Amino acid sequence: MVRWRPSAFALVSALVVTSGAAAEPVRVRFAEGSLHGFLALRTPDGKLVATGDNLQSVRGRTVTSRLLLQFVDGSTSDETAVFTQGKTFRLVSDRVVQKGPFFKMPMTMTVDGKTGVAVVKATKDGEEKTYEERIEVPDDLANGLLGVLLKNVSTTAPKSTLSMILATPKPRLVKLVITPVGKERFGIGRRRRPVMHLKIEIELGGLAGVIAPLIGKEPPDAHLWLLESEVPTFLMSEAPLALGTPALRMQLVGPSWPSAWLAPR
Repeated sequence: MVRWRPSAFALVSALVVTSGAAAEPVRVRFAEGSLHGFLALRTPDGKLVATGDNLQSVRGRTVTSRLLLQFVDGSTSDETAVFTQGKTFRLVSDRVVQKGPFFKMPMTMTVDGKTGVAVVKATKDGEEKTYEERIEVPDDLANGLLGVLLKNVSTTAPKSTLSMILATPKPRLVKLVITPVGKERFGIGRRRRPVMHLKIEIELGGLAGVIAPLIGKEPPDAHLWLLESEVPTFLMSEAPLALGTPALRMQLVGPSWPSAWLAPR
């Protein structure tokens, strides 16, 4: 969304991940407000596969963020995250529903940020299975608010880490390693603006980290581009949305008007 958030943007791995780094809460540098953003999802060669809406509302310190994606083939991905923002960000709940032919494994995942209960209901070969895990909730859990957190972490540090619960299909807690790739530029008309390119990878430890490259199941890196200014803004991400799906580019877009509406009146 992207919620990466986009599940936003949703990073996946079918392997066990281990990390010894302690999770620290992300401090609020830029508080979230109400918004309605429009998104387009394309394949790397530019084919449009989905459009979306990023909706966000604020009540006191509680923020509700929804990322709704509607695909050309009729598939949908709908994620709603609720989080608080005081001195730090804290996930309250996250719910993702993915269904339709685009997804090889349609599923619903809910995460309770207070109790740590994560439930996945996944359908494979016409059979639905339910997986439930109780996970000790880390202070930097990023489900549904990855884009929000990345606007508030340092982009000058050599690397940063965040935690995320993934449906693989069994819920698993993993570490995301965020590394600044460098500054690039994008255009608005004839203006060129600086943007920070971040790489996001799933850190594989232990035996899984040794085996994954050998069997071709090393999780793909995700990428995200942020406008660095007095108000940091998500611009684009490139990541798979779910297990077994290709990487898609999710980008902010503006509305297009029929030419007849733009004619002089």
